[in-house]
Amino acid sequence: MRQRILPRRPVKGGFGVGLRGHEHIKVKARTDALARQSEIGGRLGLSLQHNPATIDVVSHDLMASRGYVKSTDAAAAAPGVTWGGAPGNPSQFVVRGFLSNQINVLRDGIYLGPSTMVTRPFNSFNLDSMQVMQGPASMLYGQGSIGGTIDMVTRKPDLTKRKINLEAGYGSFNSVNAGIGVSSPIAKNLAARIDFSRTSSDGYVEGATPHSNDLTASILWAPSDKFRARLGVDYLSDKLSTYYGAPLVPLSVTGHRVGDYCIAPMG
Repeated sequence: MRQRILPRRPVKGGFGVGLRGHEHIKVKARTDALARQSEIGGRLGLSLQHNPATIDVVSHDLMASRGYVKSTDAAAAAPGVTWGGAPGNPSQFVVRGFLSNQINVLRDGIYLGPSTMVTRPFNSFNLDSMQVMQGPASMLYGQGSIGGTIDMVTRKPDLTKRKINLEAGYGSFNSVNAGIGVSSPIAKNLAARIDFSRTSSDGYVEGATPHSNDLTASILWAPSDKFRARLGVDYLSDKLSTYYGAPLVPLSVTGHRVGDYCIAPMG
């Protein structure tokens, strides 16, 4: 917020010159998105505007405004990024046509393992941002990151003041989305934060009732401006939808006994 004080101009009229004084003009604006620094772009402190890499940052405010409930939906908001799921790999990203282990998936900048084994659709309430760097990034993160790198950045504690975040939503098919987060300073250079969120739905298919419970907690210690240490814990318990489309079987399997089904022209 910027404040500018201007001298009040004399007003000539039926009652003479106006009163002496000053006018206060307050202008409020958000920080330019290109001036933001991203954790995924290296440790040189470059802004998105000056970083030579192609980086997209989906902030928490953007997730909330667009109704992104899962981290997969937030990542797909970046250009050139899509995702799909399978029973053994429910959160597989595709960046510029590359997929599977050709993409690195990080959690707060830390590589946890192959994306086909450890990646799950986390709740977006617990995230501060989803950051996507497209193109080769083996120099920064190794592991043959050919297609790109995706970093799920969780919310961090605030050393200056206490914060409480609440979120609640209800939608079709008895879909519920709720979350609560608390951040508080403990000492001068110590702060803690904990977030819990739950999503659930009856689904549009009988028997497919996905739900997810996500708990993240962290402690931040900053003894100086040049050193910070953070300890974080993540716990996720989920049950994903078991519906992957209606199966197609030959009529010979059913003994040509079919009811309440669609029959293809080729049998």
